[in-house]
Amino acid sequence: MSVGKFDAAIVGGGPAGLSAAYFLAKKGYQVILMEKGRVLGSKNVYGGKVYASIFKELFPGFEKEAPIHRWVTKEIFSILSGDDSTTFSYNSKDSTAFTANLTELCSWLGKKAEEAGANIFTETKVTSVYKENNKVKGVYVGGERVDADLVVIAEGANRLLSERSGIAPTPPLSSIALGYKESVKLGEKTIQERFNLDDREGASWMFLGDFTNGIPDGGFLYTFKDYVSVGVVLSLSEATNIADSHITLFLENLRNHPLLKNLIKGGETIEYASHLTIVSPLEYMPGKLSGEGYAIIGDTAGLLGNMGYTFRGVDFAAYSGYVLAETFEKMRNGEWESYDKTMRNTWVFNEIKRFSKVHEIMKQRRLLNVYPMLLNDIMMSIFHIEKSVPKVGDAALEALKKRRVSPISLLSDTIKISREI
Repeated sequence: MSVGKFDAAIVGGGPAGLSAAYFLAKKGYQVILMEKGRVLGSKNVYGGKVYASIFKELFPGFEKEAPIHRWVTKEIFSILSGDDSTTFSYNSKDSTAFTANLTELCSWLGKKAEEAGANIFTETKVTSVYKENNKVKGVYVGGERVDADLVVIAEGANRLLSERSGIAPTPPLSSIALGYKESVKLGEKTIQERFNLDDREGASWMFLGDFTNGIPDGGFLYTFKDYVSVGVVLSLSEATNIADSHITLFLENLRNHPLLKNLIKGGETIEYASHLTIVSPLEYMPGKLSGEGYAIIGDTAGLLGNMGYTFRGVDFAAYSGYVLAETFEKMRNGEWESYDKTMRNTWVFNEIKRFSKVHEIMKQRRLLNVYPMLLNDIMMSIFHIEKSVPKVGDAALEALKKRRVSPISLLSDTIKISREI
């Protein structure tokens, strides 16, 4: 028995679902959003960085409203081998990204959606999709049915409901990874002193190297107001075959590296979390993003950008919710593929396609073991000065010989990486 009929029923209270709820409600549609967590965003996990351009476009003035912790003014990339490291840093006062606590950001989006007229229910778990003659017509919450002209699935990367309903296939292991992070409280002043930041300035730090024991993908650190988020991401297909220790130990390898150890020394771990993340979006993406009575948005649809040196998830998710709202009326009038077609013609989808080969390249073991050692060998030869100092070219040739890497192989890999990243 149905407990009510809505224009749209949204499953999941993350950035994608909440964006869809907001824009649909703004257009005057009757919207219900169901989130299984106790509070909005409590089931969402991510590293911490959000790119701002889409939010500026969709939510004018968001900089004054949103719960932004820090604007990222420092982008750092470190290549590790053993206790050695080589670091590249870019600093700019003009920031295009910010760090935010995802629960706080989702609560902000939820408030905007409710003010626009959306009905939001937390601690409400959708157990199955209701179909008639292969058309999706609603969802079940326990024994109660909620009917809707359109069911919008925004359940995240772990898309169990979509898979059980036959709406999306089980993704291949090669398309997903396991992320694990810890939030370490250091205090606002300590963060600014240790990371050389001013008030409201933040750092985004990516790590690549042997601390993952040859398993793609790498590690990260983001600075928030008074804590840092530090974590590792391990490709599931390789981890299931190679990993011989718990993922927490991989993070310990990173936390205890000389490069980081003193920066987070004395900090208190206030939170830890793990989640599935998409590393090969097109491989993960269902064949159809919409059909009779349903649409898939956000991470559930594989709408995430893996650029190799950074990820774009929250902003792409919010944009997919906006596109869903813009195509809703066409879908309700029977043009069920309008969202799918529109989304695939957006610049967001084009970005995902442009970087579609990144993860395959990043999976090469040479990038995780041999090349980090090679680079640090060169740096050691140049800077560990005693009497005679080698020229840079000589140091490079000696490192190539030591690590048994041919110049042709190095050149070939460099070309491949530069073309795709």
